[in-house]
Amino acid sequence: MSKKKTIYTKDVILVMAASFFFMFSTMFVNPLINGYAKSLGASSAFAGLIVGIMSIAAMFLRPVAGNMTDKFSKYRLSLIGGILILIGVIGYVF
Repeated sequence: MSKKKTIYTKDVILVMAASFFFMFSTMFVNPLINGYAKSLGASSAFAGLIVGIMSIAAMFLRPVAGNMTDKFSKYRLSLIGGILILIGVIGYVF
């Protein structure tokens, strides 16, 4: 018998896992920001506006980021993205 070919290779599983955790982290942050804005004294409408603006900005910036990955090194873009995330996390502390 011949071996059955499958699409689920090691590389595909790693890409799927990375995509899952990336999307999980971005979708997980939206409710946290809403609650954080309300804890700072923002009204429910303003907290919702903040989350809505974040979602709209992400919708328009994802195609731009996709085009950038075609033009620039993925390693360099990942490094820059990681640094920006680190700056954001440090900003949350202050």
